Amino acid sequence: MTSQPAVAITTSDPQRAPELARSIVGAGLAACVQLIPQIRSFYIWEGAVQDDAETLLLIKTDMALRDRLIGHITTVHSYDVPELVFLNIDDGLPAYLDWITTVLDIAEA
Repeated sequence: MTSQPAVAITTSDPQRAPELARSIVGAGLAACVQLIPQIRSFYIWEGAVQDDAETLLLIKTDMALRDRLIGHITTVHSYDVPELVFLNIDDGLPAYLDWITTVLDIAEA
């Protein structure tokens, strides 16, 4: 079984979030993208604490697609520095993890 991560990214434009999700799945870079609307993010940007409403995107992908996914997101995302965090899935329902691999056409390691 290959190493399936979930990737977290955010966007402040709730109208753009579905378009961003569709572009990721449509490019074959994820088996699934879930949108979690109305999160609130506090962070430091340009020396000041920011407080923004955002949508969280959880991307179910595979590390074999990491570099392509990074390239895609940095090209299409509106942020100068988009959140892009890879979280390895250490365990899960084998059928679900196999589904990710099958959908993404990733060869077994």
